Amino acid sequence: MKVFALIALCISLCFLGFSLVNEAPLEGGSGGYVFTRIWSLPEMDEIPQTKDWKENHSRLTSREEEVFRKEWEAKYPDVKEYITAERVRDLSRWSREAMVYYQEVNLPEPERLFWLPVCRDETGSRVLLSTTLEPLPGERPLHRDLKAFVLFDTNKLKIVWILVTIRSEI
Repeated sequence: MKVFALIALCISLCFLGFSLVNEAPLEGGSGGYVFTRIWSLPEMDEIPQTKDWKENHSRLTSREEEVFRKEWEAKYPDVKEYITAERVRDLSRWSREAMVYYQEVNLPEPERLFWLPVCRDETGSRVLLSTTLEPLPGERPLHRDLKAFVLFDTNKLKIVWILVTIRSEI
């Protein structure tokens, strides 16, 4: 009976858009994160957890930056595996005709990415960082990018989750 319940849970999580590989945001007994959730959001959707956070572009400290980069580099193989051309096409809401020909994701090496802080929670301990992973096809005057957003906990010095989405601007 437990096996059927586990299978039902797995199926329901898959329908919600979760993958079972390194995506469940579980917390360990010591308060550290065991797995980092990698998820995706359709083009231009609001990032739910951070919608009420204040814009804050203050940089990470040098220690936070060092730990963040090491964490990102360690998780990067999972991110590369997660971001497929099919997934990116599915995220796309605009320029669908141009996206038909999008067949390969060309991500830069992790050390070449430039991360910008976007906002922080009310305590200042969680910061949302953003980077551009790759420009995407689109019709002019629309400019579209595949972006990664990472929620980083500065108290625990851990990446909480990684979000992949598309951002567009005119």
